[in-house]
Amino acid sequence: MATIDGAREEAEARFGELVRLYQPRHPMYPVRMRRFRTADGWMLIGDGSSGGVFTYHFLFTELEWDSGPITY
Repeated sequence: MATIDGAREEAEARFGELVRLYQPRHPMYPVRMRRFRTADGWMLIGDGSSGGVFTYHFLFTELEWDSGPITY
């Protein structure tokens, strides 16, 4: 999870860059990586050399309300 402060357009652009640079642990030896833009973020699909397909969904959300810091 990442928190990015700023205007929505700026935060979305910065988050998109984080998604572009993301290197998943699986597949360890990707033969193909595809990035899709979805209505609420991005989806990254990696095809591994052993034939496995791994999907990662990056959800872009906007904080509307927070009750404050957690105190224990």
